[in-house]
Amino acid sequence: MSIEFEELEWHDAEILSVVIDRSNPGENDAVRLSIRWSNGNYSAVVFSECYAFKASMNFGVIASESILSAIVVGDRKDLQELKEQWRNAGVDLEGLKCYQIDTNTTASTLLIDAFNFSLEQN
Repeated sequence: MSIEFEELEWHDAEILSVVIDRSNPGENDAVRLSIRWSNGNYSAVVFSECYAFKASMNFGVIASESILSAIVVGDRKDLQELKEQWRNAGVDLEGLKCYQIDTNTTASTLLIDAFNFSLEQN
């Protein structure tokens, strides 16, 4: 069963951890978010075939890192620039998506440029 990224119940879910996996560098760089969903269930959202990860995270707030929204953004200028850089090196990144996650608690933003995402149950 395939699920769309924006169909997940992101609002008020909590980010518990962020792990960058470079154990297979250049072949499958991945970003793994451990999530506690608002219904109390836990899972990991794994972004695979990543080409960029940008995090602007604020700390110091004594509260869970809840999510405000999560969307797929297709028209970010930096995503187009990344595709162009790789195109100049002979690599086609058509289909690369920018997954943007904004948080309530600390007004943080995660930008993950990846081809795929999947859910793994904990």
